[in-house]
Amino acid sequence: MIFKSIFALITTTCLITSGCTSSNTVDVESSYLEKNYSEINLQDVDNLSDLNLLQDDIGNKELILTGENHAIASNRPLNIKLVKYLKKEIDIKYYLMETQYSESYFFNKYLESGDESILDECFKATKGTFTYNEDAYNFIKDLYEFNKTLSSKDRIKIIGIDIEHAPATTIKYLSEVINKNKDQVPQDLYRFLEQINPSKTQDSTKVKEICNNLLNDIIRSEDKYKDYLKEDYVGFKLVIENIIARINAYENDDNFTLIREPKIYDNFKVLYNYLPKGKYYGQWGGFHINQETSTQDGNIECFAYLLNQDSEFEDKILSIMYAYNDSKYMDKPSNSNPNYRESTVSNVDSKLFTNYITKGKNNAIIFKLNSVGSPFNDKLIWYNSSSPDNKDKVTTDYFDYLIIINESKASKPLDL
Repeated sequence: MIFKSIFALITTTCLITSGCTSSNTVDVESSYLEKNYSEINLQDVDNLSDLNLLQDDIGNKELILTGENHAIASNRPLNIKLVKYLKKEIDIKYYLMETQYSESYFFNKYLESGDESILDECFKATKGTFTYNEDAYNFIKDLYEFNKTLSSKDRIKIIGIDIEHAPATTIKYLSEVINKNKDQVPQDLYRFLEQINPSKTQDSTKVKEICNNLLNDIIRSEDKYKDYLKEDYVGFKLVIENIIARINAYENDDNFTLIREPKIYDNFKVLYNYLPKGKYYGQWGGFHINQETSTQDGNIECFAYLLNQDSEFEDKILSIMYAYNDSKYMDKPSNSNPNYRESTVSNVDSKLFTNYITKGKNNAIIFKLNSVGSPFNDKLIWYNSSSPDNKDKVTTDYFDYLIIINESKASKPLDL
């Protein structure tokens, strides 16, 4: 299933525009950057010292979010390096993934077993999307290998909070959870599973009606469902709600993000309150990690923005945006081109960052933007600067750090 509007919504919203740094301010900004950056070695993911620039900001945070353009090869080593660093420094417990809950259920089964057939089946369901690539697949394997170095109580779990984009994985999850105790399957759940099966109905309106009927029954007879589903009750209910959210979102492109973002936030709140307490890290599309509204899509309230408006998480989120210099990404199929192909992204202000985009291929540089006295705390420098709605905003309203990735290769599509 091809995600509608996904590229516009989560892989290009971190575009960094040039032309807004005047000659009399570039020197001030350049001087600041020279004192607040560190090079990141992407070839050595176990050398964590080059991420120490983050040290002063992460101790009191509950959630660290990084914002990528999807399907770029260098995202993978950066991602696992951040996992290792944040585990060491603040003992993260959860990897918060831009995926549906049902898929994270199977990813955790893989992390426990190492059975790659579980990964294969999940990724087959993403064919046609940016996710269907070797780096996304191998990152889960990286996490498995890292978990093996940790004690069982310290291992990281994957938490998916997106709407249910991939129906095949959704149905597999529902079937597995419902049939865990086949001899005692309540008739209501057995009937639901029969009705929701894609071979029985493809009518989204009918599927939504079936799901709403089940949710109403769960509300009426909550104890019955809790007694049967046990530890799967919260996840099961969440998946049903997110089938409905997926149908609502895909029915109207104009409302896709307006439905999706608050649902991601709601899903996180449900799971945050249900799961044992622990710190979270996740690498998402850049759009989602903005702690200010995104004017590119009509002042959309992004996931991180919604979290930061919540008194429970205010000032507890750290956002790190990625930008790219002359890098390739794996572009997904379209109606006009049914094959995966490579495209180029170069969204760095070349004037402001001229000293940092000539440091070699396949490397990365991290900048701390939120230090005391930072010009990025005082005005909106290059990011989203073209919108008149942003005249009162500053760069660190959106994110706290920037990582520039130089001349990365594109991810390669899977062949499953």
